[in-house]
Amino acid sequence: MKYLKPILLCMVTGFCMGFFLYSGYEKTQKVMPTMKEGENLYFIKIGSYLSEEKMENALKNIDYYIYKVEKETYHAYVGITEKKENITKIKEYYQNLGYVTNEESYSITNDNFLSILKTYDEMLTKTEEKKVIGNIINGVLAKYEEMKDESHKT
Repeated sequence: MKYLKPILLCMVTGFCMGFFLYSGYEKTQKVMPTMKEGENLYFIKIGSYLSEEKMENALKNIDYYIYKVEKETYHAYVGITEKKENITKIKEYYQNLGYVTNEESYSITNDNFLSILKTYDEMLTKTEEKKVIGNIINGVLAKYEEMKDESHKT
């Protein structure tokens, strides 16, 4: 009995100190997200098709395009930009070729591609020549496809 009071006092003191330290740790801990938030880019969509063959036939006059397949539908894109003013320039380029386009926004986290896109976007902003605009658009799409393929390799 003589040792019971000191043992209980030590246990209560230890419990109180442990609770105090744990609650302080919990308040200061910062949780870092595992996925970084990407930048929203504008993808210029030229159409959706039920088969790859129909897409290829519809876009045979387009030099370069990328596509993704969702729910057995082929979605074709002919431009990517970060700047809103370049959306109009890209859409007008394809309108002059007889195509109707619209834009969609997607979040991209590939820093290398974003860096290259900034350079292409600056060039696109500064030019009005149709041939140069077409070359810039195709360059962006080629880089996107190249870097997309690299990021999927393990």
